[in-house]
Amino acid sequence: MKSSDPASSMTARINQIQGDIIEEQQKTRISMNHMTHCTCSLMQLPCHFKEADFPVVQYRKLALLLKLIYNVP
Repeated sequence: MKSSDPASSMTARINQIQGDIIEEQQKTRISMNHMTHCTCSLMQLPCHFKEADFPVVQYRKLALLLKLIYNVP
């Protein structure tokens, strides 16, 4: 009897979906940290997100984007 097969494949699928959701949440958190840090930098506010924590290229792109948005020289 294969009674455990449908249940185990469903469990595996649920675990995969949960893993995908966690991964997306982490990506979102990282990009929010980028935005927070760049905004703090441009406004010259103290910020607990350090520039070194982020890839430099992405940091520079976001900094340029925020400069355009906020019209900062």
